[in-house]
Amino acid sequence: MIYCCREKVQITSRAQNAILFIKMINGPDEIKTLVENIACCLVDKPEEVTVDRLECQGGIVYRLQVAPSDAGKVIGKQGRNARALRVILTAAGMKLKRHHSLDIQIKGDSLLQQ
Repeated sequence: MIYCCREKVQITSRAQNAILFIKMINGPDEIKTLVENIACCLVDKPEEVTVDRLECQGGIVYRLQVAPSDAGKVIGKQGRNARALRVILTAAGMKLKRHHSLDIQIKGDSLLQQ
């Protein structure tokens, strides 16, 4: 149980694993696993979550694909969940000294891109 803003917040074991995983990141494949674990915590259909890693000149792009019914959960109100995912991705990428970005897609259509 974690206290946040004077309220009790229950963190699932999968979310705890994601938080601890940031400290142990040694490569881009581990960051891919981190993004996938966090996304699976947010959605109703975790079996439909896929993450692809694309290497570009500017860095690495992680393409997160989710079911159409889970798009709002991954993006969150006013993009808060998507922004939080990107912050975590950036923090994890700083350890590797390379730029990392996130692209959220639904059935091949890009919704958000950084």
